[in-house]
Amino acid sequence: MRLTPDHASDHTNRSWHVPLLTALVVTGLLRGFVLVWVGGAWRSDGPLALDRDAYRAIAVNLIERNAFSRTSPNRPAESTAFRPPLYPYLLSVLCTGRQVDNLTVAILHWLLGLGTVAASFGLARAWHLSPWPAAAAAMLVGIDPLLLNQSTLVMTETLATFLAASCGLALSTTARRPSVGRHALAGLLLGMAVLCRPTFLIWVAFITCVSLARSEPWKPRLVRTATLLAG
Repeated sequence: MRLTPDHASDHTNRSWHVPLLTALVVTGLLRGFVLVWVGGAWRSDGPLALDRDAYRAIAVNLIERNAFSRTSPNRPAESTAFRPPLYPYLLSVLCTGRQVDNLTVAILHWLLGLGTVAASFGLARAWHLSPWPAAAAAMLVGIDPLLLNQSTLVMTETLATFLAASCGLALSTTARRPSVGRHALAGLLLGMAVLCRPTFLIWVAFITCVSLARSEPWKPRLVRTATLLAG
């Protein structure tokens, strides 16, 4: 049976659903296992209970005293620039009690891991990989041993990886179909990435130079670059 253009388009649009779902299910199950059995999502003695970089302490201070501080509760809060703000603020918002419990961190990291897989799949598709190779690439990101290990720790790597993949997808989409809205979204994601890990600043500088060097009239080029930076 020959497909009409509309039917062919529908078939093409559906062809990526199964590969993406497969990647999400495989990585979701593996990451869930790692977070529960290795990270200790329901235990008080697992890696998720540790606070090596004081992100949990900062989040607790934000919850209890509305202060970006890593001092203990029995001492006056002293503001600190010891860590970037996005991750501890996110922890403080998600924890409804007065403590950052392991299960909340595990669920957050699990969802960020799935988001990273989805963004990696979208990025691979934007670079013209067919659905199943794109799913394989996304799964390789999702089951990377270093990223799996970092997901069991109260650290920024899981959030930073999600933002990096999302930035890549947003920038690839913007490069193919430039618009003020897409530049604003890419800029917002880049700004969040910088607030998560300041090392992303070098990429902001590089992307700004690339945006200014695009072969298009100077006025829309400046407007879109300014929108990117404003984000």
